[in-house]
Amino acid sequence: MKNEDAFATIDLTVLPVPADTHGPVTRGMFMVLLEEKTPADPRLSSEKAVDLVDGAAHLVPDLDAYIVKLKQELRSKDEYPQTSIEELETSNEELRSAHEEMQSVYEEMQATNEELETSKEELQSVNEELATVNSEPQTKVADLSRANGDMKNLLSGTGIGTVFVDHLLQILRFTPTISALINLIESDVGRPVDQIRSNFVSYDHLAADIHEVLENLVPKETEVQTKTGEWYFLRIRPYRTLENVIEGAVITFTEISVMKQAQESLQDFRNPSTTGSGGAIFTRRSPRA
Repeated sequence: MKNEDAFATIDLTVLPVPADTHGPVTRGMFMVLLEEKTPADPRLSSEKAVDLVDGAAHLVPDLDAYIVKLKQELRSKDEYPQTSIEELETSNEELRSAHEEMQSVYEEMQATNEELETSKEELQSVNEELATVNSEPQTKVADLSRANGDMKNLLSGTGIGTVFVDHLLQILRFTPTISALINLIESDVGRPVDQIRSNFVSYDHLAADIHEVLENLVPKETEVQTKTGEWYFLRIRPYRTLENVIEGAVITFTEISVMKQAQESLQDFRNPSTTGSGGAIFTRRSPRA
């Protein structure tokens, strides 16, 4: 130990003090002896050591038992760190195992995240394809609407009355011109054609002619006259789809009043009525007579 400016060697002795039930000494006290060590005869040091041991023996009556107890306590203290080390190693193993499990869970979550990213990309691709597929029907609907408009304007512009019926003779659609021949309105779509009153003279078997055409698939043509005197060329034909499937019939009415008038004029010319001078007399019938 350092003593002022110099260093000195000392003897340090620690001895347990036994408890005195009748004195001031209590359990768990120790005696600490500090003695400066001076160069001396080894025998003197041995004598001092013997004196100290004797003094310790005097303080501790049962020294052997006390030494055994100290050894047991020392062994317990030696075993305690070993037990703590083993418990610590066990805890480290458990922590290492838990860390490995967490690492495995993290890797699984990372793999799941990658799968979700892939699924998200696939879903986005599917959505784009669906958007493309959805745009195609919209384009087709727009084209079909335009085609229907063109067809309607075409049929209306020709002045030909047209009626479309199905296998049950139910009216599917018709052109405005037909209203002068058959009393049709928009609410009549879906009604059988034989339930609609017509303006024809001596022609009341339209439904039978349509049935005949649907059975034989042979077009039928005839001339009919309205109650107001107009003549129409009636044509009934099977309605064929683009796949050549029969889905009903098409009835068209083409006005031929001028042609009928020309025929009657020609017939009058061939069979003239004389008026004294032998001249021929031609008559003209009004189409709206």
